[in-house]
Amino acid sequence: MADVKLLGTWPSPFSYRVILALKLKGIDYEYIEQDLSNKSPLLLQSNPVHKKIPVSNPVHKKIPVLIHGGKPISESMIILQYLDESWPETYPLLPADPHERALARFWIKFAEEKLVPAFMIFRTSGEEQEKAVKEALEVMEILEEHAFGSLKEKEFFGGDKVNMVDLTYGLMGLRIVPD
Repeated sequence: MADVKLLGTWPSPFSYRVILALKLKGIDYEYIEQDLSNKSPLLLQSNPVHKKIPVSNPVHKKIPVLIHGGKPISESMIILQYLDESWPETYPLLPADPHERALARFWIKFAEEKLVPAFMIFRTSGEEQEKAVKEALEVMEILEEHAFGSLKEKEFFGGDKVNMVDLTYGLMGLRIVPD
């Protein structure tokens, strides 16, 4: 039985962030697929907020959850930070240079606060959708100009190698790590 377990679901980009980080860092783990419409007892007991949040809330018992040495960690970005701190000797996910690390954290925060909500356009309609589309386009313009523009000079946000920013911005990372 693996010391590291990952509770996730195949269509989740948040689960894939963690899967890719585990592979990049060379960490052996056991993947446990979750059925979100029929959550496992392990998922229910591993998410610290499941008893306090109504079932109708999307935060209720969400994935991924990493279990290391029997201790659960929730939220994909927190899991990535945990992996980097727990296995610092293998494939760092953040740059060593303090300025580059700060920039990486900035673009990660931007993704979490602006990009993810911008894609709620798929869950809206009418006037609300028009507003969401406008906001999503504004976010994409910022990314094109300031973030992805730097990719003209390098293959990844991290330069020649993938870093946490690349994992944050999604499934473009699937081409990064072979099975």
